[in-house]
Amino acid sequence: MKIISIYLKVLFLFIGLFFNSGIVTAQLNIIKVGEQTEKKDSIIPYDSLTNITKSNFKSQIGQTWYYYGTKMDREKGIGDDFYTKIKKKKDTDYFEEVYNSVYKQVMKRGYKGTDLDSVANRYYYVNRILESEKSLFDDEVQIYIFELIMKDAPYEKLYYRYDKGNPLSFINVGYFEKLKERYIGKSLYAFQTYSTFRNLKTDEKVVVPKGTKFVCKDIAIREDRLPFIVLLEHPVYKELYEVVNEKEIDDIYGLETEQQYQTRLKKEAVLVRKYGRTNADLIIKNQIRIGWTKAMCIEAWGEPESVNVTKGNYGNHEQWIYHQGSSYLYFENGILRTIQDY
Repeated sequence: MKIISIYLKVLFLFIGLFFNSGIVTAQLNIIKVGEQTEKKDSIIPYDSLTNITKSNFKSQIGQTWYYYGTKMDREKGIGDDFYTKIKKKKDTDYFEEVYNSVYKQVMKRGYKGTDLDSVANRYYYVNRILESEKSLFDDEVQIYIFELIMKDAPYEKLYYRYDKGNPLSFINVGYFEKLKERYIGKSLYAFQTYSTFRNLKTDEKVVVPKGTKFVCKDIAIREDRLPFIVLLEHPVYKELYEVVNEKEIDDIYGLETEQQYQTRLKKEAVLVRKYGRTNADLIIKNQIRIGWTKAMCIEAWGEPESVNVTKGNYGNHEQWIYHQGSSYLYFENGILRTIQDY
């Protein structure tokens, strides 16, 4: 009996160790170290504060665009003969060749081009982006094609070849509406004494003194040039217009908002107290002068891209480099002595 009892105890101990070891083993995880995952482009949601740009073009899917067909488009010959090929590889459609920026299939014998009048001045839904294969050496050579569906004719499609520039013939409607909301009826001030303002009726240049206050009447599209112009009203100058930067909502050439104007006045007052009116005016115009201190140069041009320092018997010498090596400032003991521009 004792032998059987001892045998059973050993057996139960062995069974217990077996099951316990199984529980521990079941808790182990096997992980592959250094496993590579495919790198995906991060797409920032579109916020309508910018038009269609290099940084946000992939977030345009689902947006509404307007194509207005400029005079430049007509001169470039949108309707010229060209062809396109759509291939399917790895379950992905992409354009192999597109020999024009805008393409719409036209069912007409002997005609391969796009009839501009049939596609211009219409609204489009951005349906998808077709991409060519990525280059192993240069991302810039990759081709992106926007497939646009005409709003008032859902079966009509327009294809647009995007080269990572700004598509001057297309406007994001949300961005355009944001422009109108922000500026119409608001006060705008001439930033400098410019001659870039033009009379709306005669299209002649008008020199407007710095600080002139206008009221924004409208934001409009000019067919034959840059896409946006701001229409201005003034008691003396009547109706003028100025170009709007088509990329950024806060950038109107030669004009600033009420907030920007008041901020600039405060900054100018500080500069005048520190450096005098003459120097302050130069700083505001981003200009510099021999004899200035390093602090004054920074006020006008900002911090240099790089600095080279040498020490000699006659003191410290510094070379400040700006504009990617096209401008150089040379200081002796903290005073600007030489300016070089290339």
